[in-house]
Amino acid sequence: MRITKLEFENLNSLKGKWSIDFTHPDYARNHDIFVIHGPTGSGKTTLLDAITLALYGRTPRLEAINNGEGGNEIMTRGTGFCRAAVTYSCKKGVFVSEFEQRRAGGKSEGNLQKTSFKITKIDGEKSDLGELFSSHEEVVASGSGGANFEKETQKIIQLDYKQFCRSIMLAQGEFSAFLESNARERAEILEKLTGTERYRAIGKKIAEKFSEIKKNFQLMKSQKEEIESLILSEDDEKKTAAKESEIEKEFSESEKNLSLLEKELSSFDEIEKLKGESKNITFGLSESEKKLCAAQENAASLKEQLENEQKDFENQQILWKRVRELDVKITSEQKNFIEAKKRKSSAEDALCESEKKIAFLTEKIAGLETSLSEVEKYLCENKNDAKISEAAAKIGALKNSFNQAKNSASSFLKQKSSLEAELSKVILQKEEGEEELKKIDETIKSFVSGDAVFIAKILQAQLRDGNPCPVCGSIYHSGENCGIEAKSFDEKEILGSEHAVKITQESSNLTKKREEIVSKINSFAEKISSLEAEIKNAGENLSSQKENCKKILAEINETLSIWQKSADEENFESVLSELRIRFQTWNQKTELQTSFTNEKSAKIAEKNTIQENLSAQKENLEKARFEFEQENQVLQKLSGEREELFGSKNVDSEEKQKNQKITGLRKSVEAAEREQNEAKEEKAALLAKKSQLEKLLSEKEASLQNLLEESGAKNPNNKEEIVAKRNELLLQKENLKSNLIEIKTKIATNEQNKERAKKILSEYEKLQADYGTWEQMNKWAGTREGADLSVFVQSLAFNSLLTLANNNLFGITKRYSVVQKEPSSLEFEIQDIYFEKPRSVVNLSGGEKFLVSLSFALAISEFASKNVRVDSLFLDEGFGTLSGELLTEAINALKNLQKQGKMLGIITHVQDVINEIEQKIEVKPVSLGHSVLLGSGIN
Repeated sequence: MRITKLEFENLNSLKGKWSIDFTHPDYARNHDIFVIHGPTGSGKTTLLDAITLALYGRTPRLEAINNGEGGNEIMTRGTGFCRAAVTYSCKKGVFVSEFEQRRAGGKSEGNLQKTSFKITKIDGEKSDLGELFSSHEEVVASGSGGANFEKETQKIIQLDYKQFCRSIMLAQGEFSAFLESNARERAEILEKLTGTERYRAIGKKIAEKFSEIKKNFQLMKSQKEEIESLILSEDDEKKTAAKESEIEKEFSESEKNLSLLEKELSSFDEIEKLKGESKNITFGLSESEKKLCAAQENAASLKEQLENEQKDFENQQILWKRVRELDVKITSEQKNFIEAKKRKSSAEDALCESEKKIAFLTEKIAGLETSLSEVEKYLCENKNDAKISEAAAKIGALKNSFNQAKNSASSFLKQKSSLEAELSKVILQKEEGEEELKKIDETIKSFVSGDAVFIAKILQAQLRDGNPCPVCGSIYHSGENCGIEAKSFDEKEILGSEHAVKITQESSNLTKKREEIVSKINSFAEKISSLEAEIKNAGENLSSQKENCKKILAEINETLSIWQKSADEENFESVLSELRIRFQTWNQKTELQTSFTNEKSAKIAEKNTIQENLSAQKENLEKARFEFEQENQVLQKLSGEREELFGSKNVDSEEKQKNQKITGLRKSVEAAEREQNEAKEEKAALLAKKSQLEKLLSEKEASLQNLLEESGAKNPNNKEEIVAKRNELLLQKENLKSNLIEIKTKIATNEQNKERAKKILSEYEKLQADYGTWEQMNKWAGTREGADLSVFVQSLAFNSLLTLANNNLFGITKRYSVVQKEPSSLEFEIQDIYFEKPRSVVNLSGGEKFLVSLSFALAISEFASKNVRVDSLFLDEGFGTLSGELLTEAINALKNLQKQGKMLGIITHVQDVINEIEQKIEVKPVSLGHSVLLGSGIN
């Protein structure tokens, strides 16, 4: 990381806006080593505050920037705003990191607002001087709050605030912090600088893995112990098997006895069932005899009814024939009646329609006459509107002429205005020329006033007829007009002197200049005359076109006067629009007149035609009514005869009903005969079944007697005693079955547990081996944060760092060296050639601590270039503890940093250090507790 520019405003004693450009050529010229100096309290450390403030939102002297009543201790008193910005380059590119805070309204007494930050990435090419050009800016982070700011900066430069202060910004109180850190804190700094933070992650993973395996191992151990407690002993297994055999034997005996009882009960049930069936058959025989007698009586009755209906059917055939003949006549006459009725209705409808049509046409004709009268009245009152089309064409042409004249007038007006402006300009130029001529003439008069006779003689020799004298202005050159008293001068002596040559030259220059000005004034006068003539001509043309516009407008208004209209430039289009609307209305009314006239003629003709046909329609209606009455009388006569003979009944329906009744009686007779036969068959079947049941019942009773004697029943005829015994055996069987299932389940569960125990034991033994391995690894390298492994790995890197630190320390003084306290650790001691044993860092003096700290800072700067390249280093104080040879050697060691391309800034008030380093930034106190910055690259 390399800081190239620092900008800040209103920080501590440095009030106002300040910027330091570290790319200024003077810094490179002086090996990029510079000293920041000034009196104590002037504000030297404020520069370091500005850097950390711009990157992390905090300073080494102020851990947090308050947002509330605590105030902002870094903002210059009496101001309402502070800001810090750093431009730096790193592996990820060039960035500008900014911090700012303001008070409400930007006023010094306003409440503090939240701090804000912004980080901008700058992409672009660099010039030969290292400055960016053709850049593109991209805001990569912004917001409020110091914690967020620090996180975003850490992502970019790979250093948190503490590591930055300990490796780049060695500020007051932090210079010896690396020496005084414990092993883990040093490991954190080194892992960021060397990129070995992955070992911290490995240590953390080891701890997490051990925790996971330990948890699984303990869970498996508890499962093993639990399953082992559930497995039966060998003695318990034998007892369980014996009990299972005993219960199975009792269960088999119970099933055998229960089967015998079930057979006895089944026989009892079968005998009872047979007795019931025998009783039902006896009852069925009685019912069958009754059914047979009823069927015989029903069959005889139905046969008698059938004979009577057949005789009546033959008698009705004669009547039905006579009625059918009348129905044929009535049907024919009904058709004639309907046709006559239709003719009568059609004639009535036609006559009514014609009368309605005549009334409608009469009303329509009256309406057309009214509309036609209104249209003709409008056309008569507005007959001049017929001329609008012709007038519009004429007005259009006049309008074009008016616009042309108006445009010409506008053009002449612009021309006149332009010429007048140019005339004013030329008049001013002429007046300026005349003023200049007056000054020239005054110069000439002043020139000749001191030595008039001497100059007059010289000028007289140069005068030419017709040219004015520069002294008196006369064009006659006798020498008397100048008013010069004659003196005795030798003309040759005068004209040949050095003074005369100089006067001649100056006179010639003035005369020449005067002639040029006179020529310009004459030229301006001619131009003024020309412009005045052009302006006059443009004015006349303008007046002519305006007069033409008035004439055209008058002609237009004369044309419009027929319609009581007048037009000017403002309402010209609206007047024409009104005329167009009037003309459209006129055309519409004309079309309506033609349309109404034609429609009226057509309606009158249609009405006359209908009236001519009206008499024929009335005659046709009378004839239709007469025919309708005749057909109605004939139909009424036939209908009355049929009503008297057969009523309103239908012959076919009556005949069909009679046939259906006879057919039904025939089917009823057949059914009655079948029912009679079925009753006879049913009676015979019941008699046969009764005989069979009596035989089977006898056999079942004998079989039941044998079973009861075999079982030794106390009371063979008591079924309830057998049922009770059967139920007792069923309960006993269920109990035995439940006990047997319980025993078998216990045995099966035990076998399953034994199989499961084998698997768990196998997994337990495997986890036990893994647990031992990871337990040992965790003891060696595992912690929750992985710090122990990081410390171990960093101890290896620390050896290299000690070598670099000793090289730097040896370059300053050969008295001291740094040695590792123990192998594989980050603890160290100081070997002093004046002591036999190494010394603790705690016992070092202030100067010794500074030398060792400086050596380590330089070593870290060199060592860190493998991952986080540190190209800027700032040291705040510490040199006050050095003097003499040690101070010189320390400064020489710092100068060697330039060979590695690093920039070093030293803050000090030690005069020897200030004198030794050429490049300086001075912090100079001024007034009211404020200071200013002086030096290269400062604005």
